[in-house]
Amino acid sequence: MPISDAIQAEIEFIEATHMLTEQRVYHQPGILIHPMQIRLASNKLDLITRLLSTNEEAYYDSKSIMELAKKLGYRNDKVAEVKVMAMLADAALRDSNLNFAYNMCIDIVKIIKSIPNTKNNDEKETILNSVKDIAWRICYEVAKQEAFQNLEKQMTLMGYALALCPSDQAVDILNIWRKIDNEYKLELIRKSNEKSLEKPKLEKLKPVVERVESSLLTPLLQGDRIKSVFSRFF
Repeated sequence: MPISDAIQAEIEFIEATHMLTEQRVYHQPGILIHPMQIRLASNKLDLITRLLSTNEEAYYDSKSIMELAKKLGYRNDKVAEVKVMAMLADAALRDSNLNFAYNMCIDIVKIIKSIPNTKNNDEKETILNSVKDIAWRICYEVAKQEAFQNLEKQMTLMGYALALCPSDQAVDILNIWRKIDNEYKLELIRKSNEKSLEKPKLEKLKPVVERVESSLLTPLLQGDRIKSVFSRFF
């Protein structure tokens, strides 16, 4: 006899409860969380935040954390999925693991691109707007880190933040994007000079994320940002 959806959900919740107690997640400072407190939690994603705070290296096992979120009742919830991924990226930032945080941001953007952008479905539009808001914030947070040693990746994330952010945030992010772009050009010149005394070819000075410049910044500067960016960039 097949297991009903309700029973399956309860089995998964019990498994999630076991994982949280096993990881010694705290309800309050010095007080470990009990199964009933897990069940009564109004926002169970907060439990994942506590887990990531309790165990600073828990984010490394991102697959288990994502599965935990599903078992807490968020299976097939795109907004919750992106929120957890942003939590993982933030945890990696606290651990100065910029490469992990970068990869998590890229995965978030992939999810956004997989969601149909339709104005005929209010629910899907609400979901898309919610995940975009989460995405631009974490992309920006990761990209602005001064410790970032890879300007190409830094520019890519700042470009995504620029594409997804509200219009009132665009100017500040664009200024940072240009600053990183200039640094990247200077880095290319320096590397070219190390290899040869010849003048660098023009194409070597183009940003690696030229796709962002052509499909994102041009319409942005022309003033028709929202309509053009998402039709060509996403």
